[in-house]
Amino acid sequence: MTLSLGEASLDPDDWPSSGNYHIVACDDDQVHLVQTLLPALYDVLQSGIHDADTSRSHPSAAYSIFFEDTKNAQFVSNLMRDVTLGTAKWASSPNSNGSPTFICPGPGDMSLEDDDGSHRDAYQVCRDSDPTLAGTYVFPSSWIVLCPAFFQQPMLPANSSACPSISRVRNRFARRKEDVSHAGSSVVHNQLWILFHEIVHYYLFAQPDYKFLDPEAYNINGAWGLNPADSIRNSENFVYYAATINAQCTDWPDFSRENERELLKDDSDPDLAENQAASDAAEGSVTRANTTVHVDRNGSVNFRKRAE
Repeated sequence: MTLSLGEASLDPDDWPSSGNYHIVACDDDQVHLVQTLLPALYDVLQSGIHDADTSRSHPSAAYSIFFEDTKNAQFVSNLMRDVTLGTAKWASSPNSNGSPTFICPGPGDMSLEDDDGSHRDAYQVCRDSDPTLAGTYVFPSSWIVLCPAFFQQPMLPANSSACPSISRVRNRFARRKEDVSHAGSSVVHNQLWILFHEIVHYYLFAQPDYKFLDPEAYNINGAWGLNPADSIRNSENFVYYAATINAQCTDWPDFSRENERELLKDDSDPDLAENQAASDAAEGSVTRANTTVHVDRNGSVNFRKRAE
C-alpha cells in the first residue's frame, strides 16, 4: 500500500485526531463529522459493554441472539472497550502509528497494490467497484477507508421504531417498511454504525490466527444464524448487538416460554405483513461496505465482492 497525499503531511503527529483515532486526507467538514461520530459511538457502546459483562453469567436476549455462547462474552466486551479507547493493535510504520486511522480518499490519494503488481486507486475502488460502497477496512493495516457514499448516509439512528421485529408466522426477523435493504437494516443503516462496523474489522483482523468470514453475514437473519464461533468473526453481529441494545429493542423470541419456536436460522427476509417474501431492495439504496480490500503482509491486496 502506498500513500500519496499531495500537500498533506505523512507524519501521524500532524493529522487531525479524536482520542487515539487519526483522520487523514479528509476535508474540514469530514473531519468534524468523524470527530462528532466517535464520541457518540463511545457513549452508545457503554450499554453494550455492560450487557456483555453481565451476559457472562446471565445472558440477555440480545446477546443470546447474536452471540449465543456465554464463553465469548468477555471477548465481545473487550473488543467494544478497545473501540471506545482506540487501542492501537497494529505495529507503527513511517506513516501510521498503528491506531485506527480513517482516510477520505480523493483521486490519487491512496494506491493499493494487487498480487500481480498492478495498482488501484482507493478512490476508484470506492467509485468503480461499487458506487454505493460506504467504507472498507484495508487488511493488514490501521487504515479504514471512508468512501464518498459514507457521507451521504444519515448520521444517527432515527429512533427506536427502527428496531427489528419478529414475524411470528415465518418465525424469523421480518423486513419492515423502514428497512432500507433487508430485515434489520433500518437500525444500523447510518454513519454511526457503519463506522463501528469498519472499526470492528480493524480489531477482528488484529486477533492472532483470525480467519476472515467469507462471505460475511449482513442480513440480521444471516447474522443470527451463525454458529457461536462464526458470530464473533462477523462484524455485523457486533453492530446488530450494540445497536439493538442501545435502542432498547425488546421484540425478541422468548425461549423460556412453553412451545416458543426457535427462529429459523436462514437469511431470508419475510415481509412484516407475513404473507409474502421480502421485496427487493429499493433501487438506488446504498449497500453497506460490501467489498473488502485485503492487503497481505507484503503490501499486496485482493478485492473481494461480498455475497449478499
